[in-house]
Amino acid sequence: MRRFLKVVAALIEAEGRFLLCQRKDGDEQAGLWEFPGGTVEGNETLFSAIEREIKEETALSVKAWQVVERFIDESPDYVIEVFLCRCDILGGKIWARDCKDFGFFTLKEAEKLDLVSVDLKILKYLSRRKSNT
Repeated sequence: MRRFLKVVAALIEAEGRFLLCQRKDGDEQAGLWEFPGGTVEGNETLFSAIEREIKEETALSVKAWQVVERFIDESPDYVIEVFLCRCDILGGKIWARDCKDFGFFTLKEAEKLDLVSVDLKILKYLSRRKSNT
């Protein structure tokens, strides 16, 4: 039986660069890069979930204010519904609290990273959107 998950991913942009985190050793798909985020728990809203996840992963306080797009990732074992949420940094000093590493990357730089499959979809979406502006 396939599992269904509702997940949030943060779109945090600074000077044309996007925050990406590398999954830590021991995590599923360890070493791969992703837009930071995680599973929506219980009765959380999308925004409260992404704000909590970013605090847990990077120690940053953020304010989520827009659902940019929705993505679906499927395998034989699961269906993941991912909501990309635009967030602004409110404060805090970033560090790899619950990830192996992090960085701010341009779209071109991010294309060279090994990304989680759904994050490849997000990156392609952002690249298309940028070329249309």
